[in-house]
Amino acid sequence: MQAEITIVNDDSVERAIKKVADKLDNKYNKKRKINENLLKEKTGYKKVFSIMLNIVFVCIIAISSMLCLSSIVCRVNGTASSFAGFSLMRISSGSMVASGFEVGDNAVVKAVDTSTLREGDIIAFYVYSDSYSEFDSENATKLDLEDTKTRSHITIGNFFGFQSNEIKEAANAGSMIVFHEIVGIYEDSNGERWFETKGSSNLGADIWKTNESMVVGVYDDSAFARGVAVVLNGLTGSVPLVLLIIIPFAIFTFLLVSSFIKDIQKAKLELDVVEEKRKLTDEICVKYGVGYSMDTKTKYKVLAQANDDEKKEYLSLLWKDGKAPNSIKKYVIKKQIYLSGMKKLLDLNRECEKRFKDKENPNEIAKYYMEEKKKIQAEQVERERKIKNLRKGRA
Repeated sequence: MQAEITIVNDDSVERAIKKVADKLDNKYNKKRKINENLLKEKTGYKKVFSIMLNIVFVCIIAISSMLCLSSIVCRVNGTASSFAGFSLMRISSGSMVASGFEVGDNAVVKAVDTSTLREGDIIAFYVYSDSYSEFDSENATKLDLEDTKTRSHITIGNFFGFQSNEIKEAANAGSMIVFHEIVGIYEDSNGERWFETKGSSNLGADIWKTNESMVVGVYDDSAFARGVAVVLNGLTGSVPLVLLIIIPFAIFTFLLVSSFIKDIQKAKLELDVVEEKRKLTDEICVKYGVGYSMDTKTKYKVLAQANDDEKKEYLSLLWKDGKAPNSIKKYVIKKQIYLSGMKKLLDLNRECEKRFKDKENPNEIAKYYMEEKKKIQAEQVERERKIKNLRKGRA
């Protein structure tokens, strides 16, 4: 009985492979173009605009988050709207009309070092009975501080809306906030300062003396303070607070999704390189450092696929120092052994096909095929055995 030999038609196999490849290329061609457009590096004014836009987004997120925190803190503590050391006061009486403050106006006061306050300064303070009832007029000394210069006192705490325990206690007790002018400054035996105040439209001074611990801040009419007033005024409602929560997280989500999409595109580029649909030296791959992000085994595979002319450039694109670990030698040799064996089997197949066409004895051809195949397999085994004997880390 004559042995039958099946000869592989290389051309048909190549045509089948090409057909499948063409289908895949057509299927993903449109997506690939979109991915490349998303990944193209911005240059010139576009790059500058992109950087500035990112900075603006980060600033918006940071400021919105801080405003949100400050608003929540003020609501929980029951204190006036405050941010970055500035607090918003709403004029509720006509006691300061003579100074230009009408009922319903908003005024901004900034946290102040009370030791620098002087007569004539307009301050906002809590009228807390437990505080002003402690004033000892007999042992207090009136101070003359006309030459002092008001100095702000902004701390990390009041930047985010936190107030002193004394002010929180007064706020929780339902004490009212008064916005009046200082007409006298006193210092008691304990070194604490007390302020005599008066509404500019009132005939006489207030009946109480205000302890420095009850001072929320001093009036600030600068342009910056007026801007803060607009922001703080917006924080008084529930809708702005919701927006402060939604806006930063919406922007953050947008940036996160954008980053995630770019990571996906980069992963697709990496897969294209591994599958040899792209070169690691392609401009789009180089711009986004596709090689650096690969795991070590994948780097070995990509480097092994490169031809001799490309290896040096591939090294610099896979490892930032341009040097691959010594273990790459093992991987390259294994791949070379595998490819060498496949080539020999293909050559053997073609040789058998030639002999079959020359009408040689099929039994002899089969015998030749089996003997040569065993030799090729034995060579593979021997070369792989030598690979295992390579000392670890040896170049």
